[in-house]
Amino acid sequence: MEMLIAASIWTHPIVSTVLMLLGFGLVVFVHELGHFLVAKAVSIRVEEFALGFGKKLWSFKRGETEYRLNVLPLGGYVKMLGQEDFALAEEVEQDPRAFNQRPVWARMAFVSAGVVMNVILAAVLFFVVFSVGKEYNPPVVGGTRAGYPAADVRTPAGLETGLRPGDRITAINGNPTRRFDDLVIAGILAGKDEQFTFTVQRPGVEEPFDVTVTPARGIGHNGRISRVFGLEPATSRTLSDHEDSRTQLEQLTGGALTGGETIVSIAGKPVEHGWQVSRALETLGAEPVEIVAERPSPGGAPERVTVTIRPYLTWSEEFLARQVRQALEADDAPPFDIAPFNVLGLEPRQQVTLVEPDSTAEEAGIRPGDVVAGYDQDVPTFERFVKITRRHAGRSVPIRLLRQGSDGAEQTVTAEVEVPEGKQPRIGVAFRADQEHLVVAGVRPTSPLADANLIGSTITAINGEPVATWPELIGRAAALDAETPIILTYITPAGGQEQTAPVARNAFVGFDAADYGYQTALTGLLEPLMNLRQSSNPLTAFKYGVRETRDFIVLTYATLHGFFSGRVSGKEFTGPIGIFRAGIAVGEKGPIYVIWLLAIISANLAVINFLPLPIVDGGHAVLLMIEKVRGKPLPLAAQNIIQAAGLVLIVTLFVLLTYNDIVSWIHSS
Repeated sequence: MEMLIAASIWTHPIVSTVLMLLGFGLVVFVHELGHFLVAKAVSIRVEEFALGFGKKLWSFKRGETEYRLNVLPLGGYVKMLGQEDFALAEEVEQDPRAFNQRPVWARMAFVSAGVVMNVILAAVLFFVVFSVGKEYNPPVVGGTRAGYPAADVRTPAGLETGLRPGDRITAINGNPTRRFDDLVIAGILAGKDEQFTFTVQRPGVEEPFDVTVTPARGIGHNGRISRVFGLEPATSRTLSDHEDSRTQLEQLTGGALTGGETIVSIAGKPVEHGWQVSRALETLGAEPVEIVAERPSPGGAPERVTVTIRPYLTWSEEFLARQVRQALEADDAPPFDIAPFNVLGLEPRQQVTLVEPDSTAEEAGIRPGDVVAGYDQDVPTFERFVKITRRHAGRSVPIRLLRQGSDGAEQTVTAEVEVPEGKQPRIGVAFRADQEHLVVAGVRPTSPLADANLIGSTITAINGEPVATWPELIGRAAALDAETPIILTYITPAGGQEQTAPVARNAFVGFDAADYGYQTALTGLLEPLMNLRQSSNPLTAFKYGVRETRDFIVLTYATLHGFFSGRVSGKEFTGPIGIFRAGIAVGEKGPIYVIWLLAIISANLAVINFLPLPIVDGGHAVLLMIEKVRGKPLPLAAQNIIQAAGLVLIVTLFVLLTYNDIVSWIHSS
């Protein structure tokens, strides 16, 4: 109990925020400490050593230096005698210990010291991370996205085409891979038509083999357009016990599964690895599937739990990949217009799949499995449900529900639309298409049936053949000849029977068998496959730390090069707000993740600070090299112009990155 309380304290958002503030202050302090120590070593007089910017909160003076703590802990500085950002010629200090009077080598040592200290700090923090241990997604393929390069890559003769779940990518272009992120980053930084050689170790295949993959333009894991291979990370066999996942599992399985269970078989086929779960679920049909899982039992053998889950029909991966490619070719930004379910241009009603605990929907008595027959006097599609909810923010709305096992009887409940701070109006439910009742909730404007009065009607037959569910309607329509006209028989809300005018089947999208597939929500509830990287040997942990520091420095330079060459979008960069949001998010996993993030920040700061830009250390280094070549410094007027331009550039970048962070925050909300 005490351990649980301690864990919850460390992962609390407020604690994570405090840790990030202190940690960021540490990164800046170490950077400025490097400048300070070298200044003392090369006899440069330091007038102020400050942590933070703005108004002074606290200070003391020892010897010739005033030590300050300022109000904004987002930076720091070392102020030396003879170094002014904008100095007039007659004000140049002549004191032999002034910055401008010291030799070029001494000033170069001073300028470089902060960057060196950030590199050292990153290595030390990574050393701590690997001494304690941190989990990473290994470079193991959990799945491939249909239509993307990894799914169709050519493999040696006798092997299944494409990369498959379970494949381990051991190297990219001969460089060892240690994380799945290595694969993601390689795609993001790739040039147009750039090829990569993956070394692959496939389960059951004795020798590793090489494949050549060229990433394609697509939607990355962060939801942004970039170059991707089309790979998904691997999962374990264990169901997540996160609070949200537990709720979904309990509602999906009627309380039989509550999180933490390990799947041992699907449809009678044994499961030994996480990637076998996704492969088993690739072949689902309309029939219910039996899943056996083991639940840990303290002090005894694991308890076996058997549940039966009914798969639901949805767009296939092939169909979605085709839509993505078409949208990207037309330069349409995602999300593109794909209805959650759209047959003959007709959309079904919505069925509740999840009711959020303590929500107004739960208070109203809404349950998973309920079909929304009416919402504010409307038969809503998903899109209209959202619009109605927004329109009634802060008010109560009547909802007509068709409950499972009610023999068609409807009941009406009232739910209040709440508006959580910073979020959209909601009642606290999630949906999928109601596939068991052939009731039309919407007609797409592009459908040839848009002029028919079908909303609220129940389809009973297609070309005279009886149908009762949406999957049956799709199956009957797909079996027709492409030139055969389609005629739907339906019962209107008033009870009369009518038929639609004949429409050629080829006028519709969505009757290729590859356009549809069956899924369960189970795959999204599995814990990711993680490997612990840890060493109790200090020398090995230090080696890991140095290597990780090197990798992140190289990655930062590569990302900047990719940006200036047009391969990397500016949206990939983040500013202070984004950094603190990331810090709070990773901090909820534990303090070791905060240390890991601070190590990355320190490595990145070393790179950014040594870019040849005015104001930052790299810009000062360039001026010193020019002075060494010329034998004298640039005229002060020229230095002032350079410094002013640098200040404008830094402020502009800060504003743009902050804007980028705010937009990203709004979108994620």
